[in-house]
Amino acid sequence: MVPDAPINLGNLVAITLDDRIGVSWDDGLSNGGTSIIDYQVYFDDGLGTGVFIELASALTERKYTASGLYSGH
Repeated sequence: MVPDAPINLGNLVAITLDDRIGVSWDDGLSNGGTSIIDYQVYFDDGLGTGVFIELASALTERKYTASGLYSGH
C-alpha cells in the first residue's frame, strides 16, 4: 500500500525570502502499513504538461528549503 499524501503543507516564514522558500509538512493519516523513512520534494514545471521535477530526495525531516530562486518566477 502507498502512504497517504502529506498534510498541513506550510510556508516556513522565517526561512522564506526572495531567493529561497522553506516548506514543512506532516505525514498523511495512513503510512501505508510501513514506517516512512524518507521524503522526496517535487515541483510542477509550470508549463501545464503535468511534469514534476525532483528538488530533493532522501530527506529525513519534514521540511525543506529550496534556494537559488528568483523573485517572480
